[in-house]
Amino acid sequence: MLLNKKGERLITGTVIFVILNLTVIIVLIVAVSRSGSGASLSEEAYAKQIALLIDAAKPGTTLNIDITEIYLLARDNNINPNVFISCETNEVYVRAAPGQGYRFNFFTELKQCDFTIDNAKRRLTIRI
Repeated sequence: MLLNKKGERLITGTVIFVILNLTVIIVLIVAVSRSGSGASLSEEAYAKQIALLIDAAKPGTTLNIDITEIYLLARDNNINPNVFISCETNEVYVRAAPGQGYRFNFFTELKQCDFTIDNAKRRLTIRI
């Protein structure tokens, strides 16, 4: 009877160890494949550049930004590109690959901001 309980503990520990190892390996594979596509770097770069442009802009300015690269990366990853600007939270969000995308805050407190995306021209227009 005692041998069976020790064997059960050994098997349980081994199963938990294998499951944890598989989880870590899957997370690493997803992270490497995501970074290997270059999408995460482009998401970060676009989010930061848009935020810096907003911070440098004066009220009444209209910014036109070419986002063709985001569209191409999203097409390669079989998703719809997502670029969003929130005036309430002072945040720029860019997503071109499966996953969370990249969020970056800008510092300027905007009373009003409108943004539109022209899908045909692949252009983001921001009116501050």
